[in-house]
Amino acid sequence: MKVPMTPENTAKCLCASCPTFTQNDLKGGIFCAAGKSEKAPEVKACVCTNCGVFADYKLTGGYFCKKGAAE
Repeated sequence: MKVPMTPENTAKCLCASCPTFTQNDLKGGIFCAAGKSEKAPEVKACVCTNCGVFADYKLTGGYFCKKGAAE
């Protein structure tokens, strides 16, 4: 399901606390809506499944920072 880029979704986003995000100095966030990171991350761990946005939109998978936006 496509995730809209809204202030509500941005507030729920856990990207900034994710080990993959923090250990790769990624920029941005809410990758499930915005698409993959400009910098290709080395996978460390994924917190997507714990995120309110993930639950609200019944997303599957994870690592949206590497794979791209949810569809």
